[in-house]
Amino acid sequence: MSNGLTYLSLQCVLEFLDALKRIPITLRSRVLQRIDSSIPLRVKNINIHNTHLIIDTKSLQSYAQYEFWLMTDDKVKREERRRAEVMKELFVQYLRGKSNIYVDKVLFNKVREVRMGLRVHTG
Repeated sequence: MSNGLTYLSLQCVLEFLDALKRIPITLRSRVLQRIDSSIPLRVKNINIHNTHLIIDTKSLQSYAQYEFWLMTDDKVKREERRRAEVMKELFVQYLRGKSNIYVDKVLFNKVREVRMGLRVHTG
C-alpha cells in the first residue's frame, strides 16, 4: 500500500482543484477543512442572492424544509432553522474563513447587507 499525500501535497492539490469539486470534498474531513482554510479559493463567478449562493455554475441553497446539516468532530446533526439563519450559515460555511478568494466577477442580487467581514478589492 502506498503512503498518503503529505500536507504540502494536499495543499497544492486542493489549491488548484476546481472549486465545485473542492467544496464538497473538503466538507467531509476536518483535516481537509484546516488545509482548505489556509489556501485561496479560485473561482470565475460568485453570485450572492438573498436566497442562494452561486459559485461558478453551481447553486448552493437550503432545502424547502430549511434543514441544515452540521458536521462536528464525531457526528453529523440536522437542525431545522429559519431560512435567513440557514442562508447566513451557508454563506459563512463556503466563503468565510478562506485566506483569500480570487474571483473574476462578484454579483450581489437582492441583498440588503452582507455581515460577514467580506472585503472586496477591485483591480
